[in-house]
Amino acid sequence: MRYMAILAGISLLLAVTATAGATSIRDRAEYRPSSDLALGTYAAGQGYQMPGEFQLNLEYQTGIPDAEIEAFNNYFLDKTPPELNFPDGDYYYLRVDCSGKLPIGIWDYNSDPMAQEYAPDSEEDWVQWTMSYWYTSGGQDYLHTVLAGDIVTSGSDSFLRVLPSTGFRSFVGDATANYVEVFEGETVLSEVLGYHTSQTCSDLMAGTATGTLEAELVPEPVTLAGLMLGIGCLARYVRKRR
Repeated sequence: MRYMAILAGISLLLAVTATAGATSIRDRAEYRPSSDLALGTYAAGQGYQMPGEFQLNLEYQTGIPDAEIEAFNNYFLDKTPPELNFPDGDYYYLRVDCSGKLPIGIWDYNSDPMAQEYAPDSEEDWVQWTMSYWYTSGGQDYLHTVLAGDIVTSGSDSFLRVLPSTGFRSFVGDATANYVEVFEGETVLSEVLGYHTSQTCSDLMAGTATGTLEAELVPEPVTLAGLMLGIGCLARYVRKRR
């Protein structure tokens, strides 16, 4: 029974300490969690169109001013009614290939003429899914990939894992893209670990999948105060059981 008490105490500790730290994006009243993704119409060569707006947050991180992170996360919050920070979901497509080797596009719209480039990890074996912005100009299609990763299967669950972990692949310059999405093409940390779905990889690849991809977010930072409170609760609980 003592082991059960310890396990219960650990669970209590985790519950108590799962609160946002002082440097968390979740501390702000404006915080809206990164949203699930609905699977819309399927287009061959592009994938599933996102039928509506969605939210994708960046985390505070070294090298990027907090104000720029907040501008990204809060984009279109001032609209009436408020919109999520990607209101143009119909330009974004989820593409799946269970064999991997999908392209990871970089749309260089600053060049003249515009150029379609690709990331160094484009078409690697692990690139089984991508989320990309598609744009057509002069009969030419361009894509810029904002998320990419592999697919991990566990039972009936398929997990579209973001690689590198939580990496949002930003746009290359302030031109056609919204200014808040531009971090000079760098891969920056988001709060999205990946997306869960009960659809199989084969269903997703075939274009027959329906429903919603459920976002899995990074755990909230642990505060020191919460940690000490949790340890105290655990110690008192175990003492009472002796």
